[in-house]
Amino acid sequence: MKKKILLIFMGLLSFLLRGEEPLLRAGIFSDTHVTAQKSSCLRLKKALELFQKHKVDLVINAGDIADRFDPQAYLNYRNTVRQVFKKSCQPREIFAYANHDWMGKKEVPVRQVFQEVKKHLEIPHEPYAALKIKGIPFVVVPQFADMKRYHSMLEQAVRENPGQPIFVVDHIPPHDTVFASAGQGIERRKLLNDFPQVILICGHKHNTLKSELTLWQGEFTVIHAGCLQNWRLFLTGSPWAKFPDDTVLLMEIFKDKLVLRRFSALTWREIRPEAPRTIPLPFEAARAPFSPSRRRQSAPVPQFSLKDKIKVQFLPEKAVFSFPHAQSPDGVYQYQFELFQQKKGQWERFARMDKPGNFLNPEKNQARYTADIGYFESHKKYLLRITPVNFYHVTGKAVETTFSVPQRKKEQICFESRTPAKDCLILENTPSAKKLQRSCKNWLIPSGKEIRLVFPGNIWKGKARTLYRFTIEMQQEEFSSLPRFMVLRNPDPLDEATGRILLPREKSGKLRYVFTHSKREDGYNYFLLFTKGGAGAIRFDYVKVELLQFPDNKK
Repeated sequence: MKKKILLIFMGLLSFLLRGEEPLLRAGIFSDTHVTAQKSSCLRLKKALELFQKHKVDLVINAGDIADRFDPQAYLNYRNTVRQVFKKSCQPREIFAYANHDWMGKKEVPVRQVFQEVKKHLEIPHEPYAALKIKGIPFVVVPQFADMKRYHSMLEQAVRENPGQPIFVVDHIPPHDTVFASAGQGIERRKLLNDFPQVILICGHKHNTLKSELTLWQGEFTVIHAGCLQNWRLFLTGSPWAKFPDDTVLLMEIFKDKLVLRRFSALTWREIRPEAPRTIPLPFEAARAPFSPSRRRQSAPVPQFSLKDKIKVQFLPEKAVFSFPHAQSPDGVYQYQFELFQQKKGQWERFARMDKPGNFLNPEKNQARYTADIGYFESHKKYLLRITPVNFYHVTGKAVETTFSVPQRKKEQICFESRTPAKDCLILENTPSAKKLQRSCKNWLIPSGKEIRLVFPGNIWKGKARTLYRFTIEMQQEEFSSLPRFMVLRNPDPLDEATGRILLPREKSGKLRYVFTHSKREDGYNYFLLFTKGGAGAIRFDYVKVELLQFPDNKK
């Protein structure tokens, strides 16, 4: 009898320590991109095993299930699910049907392809679906959704579930919500603005859950599901950087709140376990903790120590800057690097290049970044200012240093112009690819979203693997929230020399951009492409192409 009472007491104590049980527990990921190779399911399998450990009721895949339509890829996915979960305890599943699941079969109508995806993957619901799981309403829509049908489904869900949050699974994030969503999902944003009870789960942008920018609250709530593939980070003045990712979500739905816990699928290590993301229910805009304005006020701001100094070292092809990372519980989102040179006795900014902080690896204490030696001239003095920035663009106090540049090797110049608007052909993406006319003081006012700076003749005459340095000085004034990128591109076949460089969205002043690239094929002849963006003006002040003669250059 005493033993029985002890067991009851221990069970009660365990329940109290564990706290309230959620109404539903879901494992969420996105962009699995599995292929016909079984090895492509490694991250998927680890994520499912993590979800099994946490006894989830539901697994949500927010889209791009396969890298492209492939029956064997879907079979690999289904076999992986069967390996992890016994048939008797397999959780419910929700899938967003998305672009990559149609890729490779675009000659076939998308509805027909999605029915084949459903069959091969054994998806338990249609591309459009209204589901109830443990009493929780879910609305599922495909990437190529009919907006009228989308709207009708939401209206019906709200009518049938008064006062409840409506969970929507949709591959595409609404415009200007989570990271890198500006410019896409515009119709979705307009539609969802009228449904404050919506909690939308999305993918597509290949974000990492280590970023604070994967959760947004405005007129409604958006949860980005991370990705099980590579993702790109866009920072002003630098080529976009690619990183592998394996982050997944564990979502616990309670009567009065939503708790989101972030994990690495490969290590099962929880990200910020001391601070799970908690969203009060029901939604009220006035108290939504993850609105950008509220987060700008509450998020920690990274700060350097008073003792932190910048160390500068010069190598033949680059300058190296080392310093201790600024401190923040979230890690540093980015560093704003600004270079100044002396003009008429004053420091004048001539370059800005933002670099990723240590939020991907907060335990990392020492920072080391590089800049192309082409930013500098021999024996001149420069000032470097480094400012730590959090996810909401709130800046901490900067650190600075001055330095002189040693003698630089002179390179062979293939092309140089101080009047690029006269010496180069400037086209914009109209149907006739018309020449863009100069306005007052050589400012260009593009009407399209794409501009091409085409160089005279073939200045890229070297063979494959020849190394070049490209320098441009330019100014711009942007009046749009849409990003504009710059990249050297070969027209046929379409191939880009480096990652795209994000340009400032404000009045920039004259800035210098320098990047080195290796020519991929003998016949490549690059032009400079400016893509996306919105209304504004642009001016080209200087262009130079150098042929580098480093020891490893193969002519």
